[in-house]
Amino acid sequence: MRFFTILAISLFGFAGGAMAAPHRCTMPVMEKMAQLDVAEPQIEQISFVDVRSDDRSARLLGYEAWVKLKRCRGSVVVKVSRQCEIQETYSRGECKMTGLKNYR
Repeated sequence: MRFFTILAISLFGFAGGAMAAPHRCTMPVMEKMAQLDVAEPQIEQISFVDVRSDDRSARLLGYEAWVKLKRCRGSVVVKVSRQCEIQETYSRGECKMTGLKNYR
């Protein structure tokens, strides 16, 4: 049983890393980060969250990519459609970037 746990951890990348489990919208998010002058080595982790119409519905509206950077405490949030089209980008916490709204 222990072997399967170790295998699952190594296969699914629970150890961290920016690209541990690539989401289908990863490339458009990375392209957006490049437009913001953020290179891949500056990214600590990208986490995707499903955006749904309400708590009771299974209707998927799109995704939020939370991009954790190495240089600041906070994240850049990239909202994308189900087709991976960029809809909105803003920063959270101490990650202030030129041209983006920042929310604490």
